Order: sequence, then C-alpha cells, then structure tokens
Amino acid sequence: MEEQSHSESIEELLAGLNHPDPDRRIDVLKSIQPSDVKDPSLLHELRLTANGDPDRKVQVAAKRVLKAAGIKPLRRTRLFSVDVGKGDFWLGVSIWFGLNIFLFFCANAQFSSSEPFIISIPLLLNIGLLLLFAFTRPQIAYGMLAGFGTLLVITLCLGLFLMAACFLPGIISNR
Repeated sequence: MEEQSHSESIEELLAGLNHPDPDRRIDVLKSIQPSDVKDPSLLHELRLTANGDPDRKVQVAAKRVLKAAGIKPLRRTRLFSVDVGKGDFWLGVSIWFGLNIFLFFCANAQFSSSEPFIISIPLLLNIGLLLLFAFTRPQIAYGMLAGFGTLLVITLCLGLFLMAACFLPGIISNR
C-alpha cells in the first residue's frame, strides 16, 4: 500500500513540475525530499527543469533539490556562450590560418608534382577538419569559417584594387 502511495506522490510531483504557474513549480520543488529523487522519472524531470525551465527561479530551485540529493545537474552549454565560445572561436581562426600557411609553404617547397592527390590534400584537410569540428566543437568550426570568410573578403578587395590599378589607366588613355 505504501508503494502505491509513493508512486502516486511521484506522479503528483511530476504533474506539479509541469504546472504552468512558476510559483506552483517552486512549491513542488520545495516539497521534494532527497529520498524522492531516486525515482528515475522524477530525476529526469528535475534535470530538465534545472536546465530548461523558462523561469530562472524555478531552475535555481531545481538545482538546489538536485544538490541536496547529491546529484549534479546536467551542464548545458550554449552555442554562443561567452565563456565557452570565445576561446574556441579564436582557436578555430588560428587553426585555419596556421594550417593553410603551413600547407602553402609545404606545397611550394616540396611538392612540385601535379598529381591530383597531392593537390587535393589541402582541400581534404580543410573540409575534413571543418566537418570534424562542426560535430564535436562547433565554435572552432565557426572560427575556421570566419577565417576563410575573412581571407575571401580580403582577396576580393585586393582583386578589385588590382583590376582598377591595372586596367583603369589603359581605359582612361584610350579615350
């Protein structure tokens, strides 16, 4: 009989954690005992509440309940978080520039061959690393893309400048 009332109380707690009123959710979180947290469905709901509840006070209360039970809440990383992304982004930019400068000097120093495989190594490395980091550490991939975009913009601007410098005097003198 006690187990049935325990399962009913867990169901009531789960229903209370999903209630639309944040004050009601906080009251339910305050009523949760550390022994109740052993239930897998309640533990899952507490972790979801601690990481994704729209109300910040409810998140803090859920984290307190998890901490009182001796369970660490799941850590959620944000895509554009300042603490996670800033170092990884600049690491990606430096990886891209460093790798391509290294490949440029290697290609000019050693490989005078025109074999398709040797010519395609830089392309394969760039795309391979970009895909690898896109799935494992997205901020590094964004940094690599930003490095590529920056160099592309610089190249286009230099191309326009050289076009103007080379062809504009001939156009003006032929008039």
